[in-house]
Amino acid sequence: MGIVAGLIGMIDGFGTMGSASGTRYASVGAGVVLLALLSGVMLAAAVRILLSPRQTPTIPPMPPAQPPQS
Repeated sequence: MGIVAGLIGMIDGFGTMGSASGTRYASVGAGVVLLALLSGVMLAAAVRILLSPRQTPTIPPMPPAQPPQS
């Protein structure tokens, strides 16, 4: 889900920056820049989590049972 949201945010942010930069009296706001950049960060984090190796919990071995000493 994070990959999809990151891609949508990047497409929307960079697309808005591209269309707003072509107009005469409009400027690209800080919100659009942050949307594009932080969507890229979210996409990278989601891909990294997806590709990280899964660790299985290990149970330590039980010590061998010793007979009672008298």
